[in-house]
Amino acid sequence: MIGATNRPFDLDEAALRRMTKRIFIGLPDGEARSGQIQKLLKSVACNLSKQDFDRIVALSNGYSSADLAAVVKDAAMGPLRDLPPGKTVLTVKAEELRSIRL
Repeated sequence: MIGATNRPFDLDEAALRRMTKRIFIGLPDGEARSGQIQKLLKSVACNLSKQDFDRIVALSNGYSSADLAAVVKDAAMGPLRDLPPGKTVLTVKAEELRSIRL
């Protein structure tokens, strides 16, 4: 049996006794968060300075990889939310969208 949880301290003792091998994978450190954010942002236009990027890495301390993916996905939707009235996702060109910013 393979299982995963982000709340290992809430597992029932009876369940834990049946899982003889446990591997704890901690939260990503700053370098890992930086790499993941860079990878997630490489396919979109972003206007982040080195200082902005360092600030995002610092502010995301304690985030899981899933949390980071959700934050970047939400940031990528920002330019779409800022479309002027009358423009739709189907009619706007990628070049017309603003880049992602802090």
